[in-house]
Amino acid sequence: MPLDNTAPRAEDQMNIDDTVILRELPVGAKVKLRSGAIGEVTANPADGAWVFLRYLTSPDPAQVGTEGNAFATEVVGVVDVGGQRAVRPERATPTLRRGTTEQLLQQLLLEREIQQFLYMEAELLDDRKWSDWIKLIAEDIHYHMPVRRNVKFGEQQRENSDSESEISWFDEGYATLAGRVRQLNTGIHWSEEPFSRVRHIVTNVQVVSIEGDEVNVRSRFFVYQNRLRDEVNLFVGKREDRLRRDSETGWKIAKRTIYLDQNVLLAKAFTTFF
Repeated sequence: MPLDNTAPRAEDQMNIDDTVILRELPVGAKVKLRSGAIGEVTANPADGAWVFLRYLTSPDPAQVGTEGNAFATEVVGVVDVGGQRAVRPERATPTLRRGTTEQLLQQLLLEREIQQFLYMEAELLDDRKWSDWIKLIAEDIHYHMPVRRNVKFGEQQRENSDSESEISWFDEGYATLAGRVRQLNTGIHWSEEPFSRVRHIVTNVQVVSIEGDEVNVRSRFFVYQNRLRDEVNLFVGKREDRLRRDSETGWKIAKRTIYLDQNVLLAKAFTTFF
């Protein structure tokens, strides 16, 4: 049964291995094949494995105008969907290691500065200096930890919950974070009385891009928490931060998205900052 012509987003049509997710590709879409040919989809069985197409251009002139089928591993890009140009979005890659020697040194110094800032932040949290930690947070912060889903192949865009319309583990601004700090400082907090012992390990720090006074940074974390005598929680995941230059603290965290590598939260209480 043919699919309707509702145009999907180009980024949702691409799989992680540089192939196109064929399941929802509409009839009429133009795709690029690994051979360099471009074809127009004439039918889609919607099984995600292959599509029928008509060749519009090809390195082999005899193939132009003919019809055939293409398997998922052959389709590497969406050229046109629903009359709109569809360009595969560039993946976020570090901006370092390019330029003159002087520029490279500046980039390395910036990377080192960012690393030291994140390590200092981890030290403040581990030492329970929450009042000092909150000073590193920008007043317009968006602090978000989506819920991770188990999704079928081809639905990777649904793996993380959307803060605009779905529930999240954390979806907070400055006022909520500051309120949590005030609560911890009162000593009246049943899940933190006595205090947990927490250690943050931050690694794989990468400066992804620089936008004026703001820097987009990616890192990995491992957080160990020991409560009472024998209750242990382990949190592992990835962070995507936007850091903003600040005259007092060096940097402030303007945005933090935390991707926890758990589908089901195993901890009984969730009081740790990430």
